[in-house]
Amino acid sequence: MQVTISKVAAFVLALCYIVAAGFSGEGWPFVGTVALGVFIPLALIWFPEEIESWTRLGRRGGLPGLGMSPTPPWMLVMMGWVFLVALPLVVLLGELNN
Repeated sequence: MQVTISKVAAFVLALCYIVAAGFSGEGWPFVGTVALGVFIPLALIWFPEEIESWTRLGRRGGLPGLGMSPTPPWMLVMMGWVFLVALPLVVLLGELNN
């Protein structure tokens, strides 16, 4: 596994989310929820090749005529960034409109 700028930036952003949750005054359950919420996007960004190989193993026992193709690792990374950046922005904008 090669450490890239994208991976380090994702880790720093996730850490900032967790620290901001700690300073929000919502308590430890909220901090834990945020920490668990950033875990999946970080996994998609940090380990796309491994996740793709796990899904390939799951396809062996699937439906016979389904014919699924492997997910490219770059697509898993992009989905991780969407979950890490866009989803919190949508939630924040929803809260600001209320």
